[in-house]
Amino acid sequence: MLSKLHNTAEEFGNIARMVNESSKKRKDNSRKAIEFIDKSLEIGEKLYNDFRMVAESNIRLRDQDTFVLNTCLNLNTNIEKQKQLIKTLEGKNAFTPDIKKNIEKIVTDFSQVIEEAQQNINSIVSADNDIILLDKILVTRKEFQQESLKKLEKLASISLEDAEKAIIGSSSNLQRGLSMVEKYKKVGEHIQKKDTTILNTLVDEAATGWSIAADVNKSSRSQFEFAEKVNQFTGELHEDSISIMELVDKKHQIFEQNLQTITVLTVSISMLFKNYLAMEEIIENIEYNETTRSIFNSLHSLVKIACEDIRTISALNYDMTDSIHLNNETETKAVTLSKKELEYYKDIKIAVEVMTEATKYPVEGSAKNINNGKILEEELKKIIAAL
Repeated sequence: MLSKLHNTAEEFGNIARMVNESSKKRKDNSRKAIEFIDKSLEIGEKLYNDFRMVAESNIRLRDQDTFVLNTCLNLNTNIEKQKQLIKTLEGKNAFTPDIKKNIEKIVTDFSQVIEEAQQNINSIVSADNDIILLDKILVTRKEFQQESLKKLEKLASISLEDAEKAIIGSSSNLQRGLSMVEKYKKVGEHIQKKDTTILNTLVDEAATGWSIAADVNKSSRSQFEFAEKVNQFTGELHEDSISIMELVDKKHQIFEQNLQTITVLTVSISMLFKNYLAMEEIIENIEYNETTRSIFNSLHSLVKIACEDIRTISALNYDMTDSIHLNNETETKAVTLSKKELEYYKDIKIAVEVMTEATKYPVEGSAKNINNGKILEEELKKIIAAL
């Protein structure tokens, strides 16, 4: 009988200690979660701003690429008309053999360059549209994610407050439990002395102990349910962060592939397109008669328009190159920051999981101490009744 009382009292004290330690562990991990959330919010804000900035820049680049595409289409139409006029002039023997050879080479070479440029620019504009859609998705997803993270921060703060209250309550119960252990070591002496006053005091303390354990159990159940919801919400947020990371990677891959095509087009515009400019001087220096004057003027106009278009997109090409390189730097930084942010989300997930697990034991422990307290109360009443 005495052994059962001693063991039960010791178990009551040990459980009270473990409940207190669990509450402290819960508090520590709630604090950790909040620290990682704050870091994630900071990086998330930088990423959100970068996403918006790049999104705006990519729209401008798409508009410029579309302008280049339309210019190439106009150049292609222009060159076809030039070919018709040149053929007409050749029929009238308006060119010397050398001039004819130079003109045919310039026009033929430029036709091939334009055809290749159109294929590249079509591919670029298509990729631009894919990138812009991904930009919009990323900006929206990031905005939702930041809002959810702020909500999680509030939930983690509530868990921290609950843990601090639980520490205060469990500390009080721990002191009572340790005191009971010491008192029950002398219960044999009180029985021998038939000291019912002290024994009744122990009965009251046991009743108070399991009553407090019942209150702890009730509040712990509520806290555990809340912690599980926080844990589930954190898991969903972590999955969202993985999805966003995948979107960032996907967009970066498209951007890198597009960058390669843009590089080819840039070389074509900056070097191969300019080879056509020699046509302007050739046409201006050709002598013509009245029978060919009108045709020459038409050809001269088309050549002049083509040269102006080439100079326009060549100048635009330099501006686009700078913007593309700046975007590339921002894209690369976004990938790095997203990976770092994902690590913080993993840390948050782990901290919340530990916090949730730590909330589980007070439910189990307090349930055991309700039973232990009742055993102590009932056994002591039997002893008192038998004295």
